[in-house]
Amino acid sequence: MWHPERTSRRTALPAGAWTLLELMAVLAAFTLLSVIFVPLVLRDLDRSARDLESREMGRIQSALEQAIRRQRQIPDASTWARFVATELGRRTEDVWTNSRGLRRLWIVDPRFRVGPAPGTTLPYPQRPAGSMEPRNARVILLSSLGEPPPATVRDGVAPSTARFDALWSANPGTTPSGWSWSGRGEDLTLLRLDFGDLFVPVTLSQPGEPPQGRLSIDDDTTNLFLPASGQTWYLRDTLLRLRDATGDNPVTVLLRYPVSFSFARSSWRRGLVLPYGGGHATGSHLEEAADRFLGTPNRPDHPTQAQTLLSASNYFAAYLDWERDGFPVLGASADQVRAAADTLDSTVADLIRTP
Repeated sequence: MWHPERTSRRTALPAGAWTLLELMAVLAAFTLLSVIFVPLVLRDLDRSARDLESREMGRIQSALEQAIRRQRQIPDASTWARFVATELGRRTEDVWTNSRGLRRLWIVDPRFRVGPAPGTTLPYPQRPAGSMEPRNARVILLSSLGEPPPATVRDGVAPSTARFDALWSANPGTTPSGWSWSGRGEDLTLLRLDFGDLFVPVTLSQPGEPPQGRLSIDDDTTNLFLPASGQTWYLRDTLLRLRDATGDNPVTVLLRYPVSFSFARSSWRRGLVLPYGGGHATGSHLEEAADRFLGTPNRPDHPTQAQTLLSASNYFAAYLDWERDGFPVLGASADQVRAAADTLDSTVADLIRTP
């Protein structure tokens, strides 16, 4: 006999409800999708961060070069961020750190030389005496968007020339040689700065005894400097004022390209003056002397005047390379200057020999 009260009781599911099995299937699908798409999303975020950092480093470089020209100084590791932040109108901390909160590093070539005396380095405030020829004036601005750089890589002068050169020559997206590091090379952004390109050479010639010319830079008229003959480097866009022995009658030059001046007859004149000798009073400027030499007739079966000047130019270039290497007795630069000197001697000898 059927009894309604003994019928098994089952709880009816609401319409549209999921079973446990269906819920587990959905979760599994979400897990699979996350395994596939999350790395892609993270990769896109990393790529966007790298592009952003590359643009930011470009802005830093532009601001840094503008500030150097405007303020007539080059900062060091402790002041560069404030130097750039002032130019960009930002907080110093925004320049110190990248979008991932990691410190940007200012790394200096150990051979960096700029300033009026050998051995001087950063910071460099420009004075009327200017600088000797800048050498290895290189700095790397390093930023990592992943793992921090190794502890051996830090602000300031690089611990060795080999480590600096490894950074300078590192290919984009690779880990610099010599690094013991768990990060990825593609997370590194390197900004290579060569400050030697910001300097312009000025060549001056004046007598060793009074009256001698003076100079000042920019708007400084109180500190007149008595320059020696030779070559001096100033930051591009410097306003050079060459004055007579009393500090008056300035000749003003905005330095954009190499220039040369001579102080003769109590005033500055463009071009270098050759010392008078042997009664020759013409062709006193180097340019004029070269033009006069090129304008003379060629002698048959002798080197031409152009060939002779080319030999002299090659000797000057070889001599400069030799000087940059420190005048070694042996080596490629020494051999090069000897060969150039021999060629010049031979050319001149052939030019003056009797047919």
